[in-house]
Amino acid sequence: MSKPIIGIVGRENISKIEREVIHVEDNYRKAVIKFGGIPLAILPIQDISYSVSDKKSILEMAENEKQNLIQILKICDGIIVPGGHRIFEYDKFICKYAIDNNIPLLGVCLGMQTMASIDCFEERIIEPINNGINHKVEEKFAHKVNVNKDSFLYSIVKNEEFVVNSKHKCNIIKTNRFDIVRIF
Repeated sequence: MSKPIIGIVGRENISKIEREVIHVEDNYRKAVIKFGGIPLAILPIQDISYSVSDKKSILEMAENEKQNLIQILKICDGIIVPGGHRIFEYDKFICKYAIDNNIPLLGVCLGMQTMASIDCFEERIIEPINNGINHKVEEKFAHKVNVNKDSFLYSIVKNEEFVVNSKHKCNIIKTNRFDIVRIF
């Protein structure tokens, strides 16, 4: 029996020595391996500088770039869309392709927001969090999260509540098809 290939979407950043990098955090790679998968980095297709480009100046992906990305996505049995600072067209394209082709998605932080925005299309489904929680603390755990007992996530973590540290500024208020973690 072959192992599932799990694509992990790369994120843009600037390294400590001021070089542009597209990276996959090692904790995602290790988790995929630990649970029996083969990690595969999904990198942006366009030949641009994502870290230094103004988001509005980035051209839309050309049809051949989309086809190249689809070639990668077709070999994935699941996709992880990690957090980040900005949502790019390739993030939305990957999420929409996965949804349309029934490829399992795990969205973390901004990845979850990207998934929900694709799922609900033009509806306003993301709102700022106004619950008095300081999301930029240095402590290991900053606040509690609530997991729906009927969700797939609950079947994995087997807990309705646990504590996390996050830098979330927004909450998803509605989604049509996904199990999500609510921050309270």
